[in-house]
Amino acid sequence: MLRAFNGSKIESNVYENLKVQVYDDAAVATAISVVKGSYKGKDNSGKYPWTDTWVKRGGQWQCVASHASKIVQKQFLLPFAQHGTSGQMGRAVAIARLEPAFFPSPSGAA
Repeated sequence: MLRAFNGSKIESNVYENLKVQVYDDAAVATAISVVKGSYKGKDNSGKYPWTDTWVKRGGQWQCVASHASKIVQKQFLLPFAQHGTSGQMGRAVAIARLEPAFFPSPSGAA
């Protein structure tokens, strides 16, 4: 296990598409973390795009802001009218969305 904190247990964390842009004494790092782990015993493995903002203070780099969200795939039926009939039919559509889910929120809600 890599680390455990606040109910999170991370077994592996691999970065995809890591990019760092430096602007004088500031930098922005972005990537997608492919994480295998759990939060309070619940599997929370998945892909988490993240952004870190860094500032150079007194010759040292310090992370001043960070954000990560889980990419969640949901499948559901979307209604649509079938041409030439009055009936409704549905088709399954997979939708990817971002969901802040891996790390606890400041209020403690998951």
